[in-house]
Amino acid sequence: MLFVIPALAVPIPDAAAAAVAAVNVRIPAAFDPGASDVRRRPSTVEADLVALAAQLQATGCTPDATDASGWIAGEWSTRSHTFAGADDHGDAVTGEIDTEEGALRGTLGADPLGTTFARYARRRFAGESAGNTSVLAGTFVRIQGSRGAFVGLTATCSADVSGYDALGGWLGPEARVWSTLPVAPHPSSGADEDPALVRLADGTYRLVWYSDRGGDNDLWWSSSEDGLVWSPAEVLVDTPDNDHYPALLEGTDGTLHLAWQRIVGTSFPNVFYQRSTDGGATWSAEVAITSDPASLDWAPSLYELPTGLHLLFGTDRFGQRDLAVTRSTDAGISWGVPTRITDDPRADDFGQVAVIGGQAWLVWNRWTPTGFPVFPENTPAVLYASSADGVTFGPATELIAGPSTNVFPTVFGLDEPHVAWTTDVFDPFGDIVQAGSSGVSFFTTDIAPDYSPRLAPTDVEGRWLMAFTSDRTGDLDVHVSTVGVP
Repeated sequence: MLFVIPALAVPIPDAAAAAVAAVNVRIPAAFDPGASDVRRRPSTVEADLVALAAQLQATGCTPDATDASGWIAGEWSTRSHTFAGADDHGDAVTGEIDTEEGALRGTLGADPLGTTFARYARRRFAGESAGNTSVLAGTFVRIQGSRGAFVGLTATCSADVSGYDALGGWLGPEARVWSTLPVAPHPSSGADEDPALVRLADGTYRLVWYSDRGGDNDLWWSSSEDGLVWSPAEVLVDTPDNDHYPALLEGTDGTLHLAWQRIVGTSFPNVFYQRSTDGGATWSAEVAITSDPASLDWAPSLYELPTGLHLLFGTDRFGQRDLAVTRSTDAGISWGVPTRITDDPRADDFGQVAVIGGQAWLVWNRWTPTGFPVFPENTPAVLYASSADGVTFGPATELIAGPSTNVFPTVFGLDEPHVAWTTDVFDPFGDIVQAGSSGVSFFTTDIAPDYSPRLAPTDVEGRWLMAFTSDRTGDLDVHVSTVGVP
């Protein structure tokens, strides 16, 4: 037998009847056995919830329905895209549907409606919360005019089952690229930018960024076990100078490597480095990888191969904007002379490298400068190349170019490379998109500038934790969300 359909062990008809009754209190005769529209018949609601319960059970989740419990129901407006109702405990559920992002924004009782994800597709909804073990899902039904109703079930999943997987089929393929609603774990009234995000070998996440919350531009950091709850922000690099653009890497021996750019007074930036062998409790003395006050050396990226630890940065030391790399063969204790790896009359900058499948994959921006602009201009292109030894890269391939603006790319992946960057192709403020062998998809679509994405894997295949900069909260903050790759 190829497929086994589990027998339902919960009284879904009772839960469905209770949900229908709750809707009919709000909208009299919304559901009627004699309705000409079959979607408004209680038997249809029951059939939908039975199908949902079967899918939940098949993936290791248990519907909460006992007698007439374990349901959620209410009304919604197709005009305002708002909804209001309650669950079987009487906890209110309210919110709105973001039709652009396909997301539900709201609360159930005192909790966010979908701490980890809340999604809407094909007039179906799904969300999970409570450490990813509690899920809710159901369907929307148009009643009359702009009035509609929603009915659904709540369920509990075991710790090793993700509602993300359990409910993917319910929403359909158009909703399989999941993303959480971005949150700023450490907002401030000043400027917070340039996130660096890594997942350590023990499964914890480390987030580093620059902030002026302390009165000048310093590096701060925080940790999280699940990407949802973050430790209090702590200052990591605290100097009277301007410290920006951190890069963080855990080496194969467990050493933490940190690189960043520093501007002293009115001089051009230089790249600095330090290391920690005790998980960040203590750090080595700072090392100036570059030290020419008249040379632009900045925007570092760290990566490790069997050939050694590598630090890539943007520079104009060769008479134009290029990328260079320096190598350490003793885990960051000493560094070699920087090697030029791009040589094009156009400007090359903002390179990021990730080791995927044993190869160092590099992405960067290239544009035609006018004068000496610091940031990309003239519809910059995103390019990529790969290297086996971390220094000698193959031919550059253009991923995307104008007429749109595409900036600040990063590369990520486990078995194959994916590239994420900010584009203005649909939103003049800038959305974050990703491209891979399965095509292009959006990570953010808010009408706000979203940029500088950095990604780290989660325990769920195809699902990543992303940190990025945005002013969607009114201030420039580092945000975190989970995103999915098709």
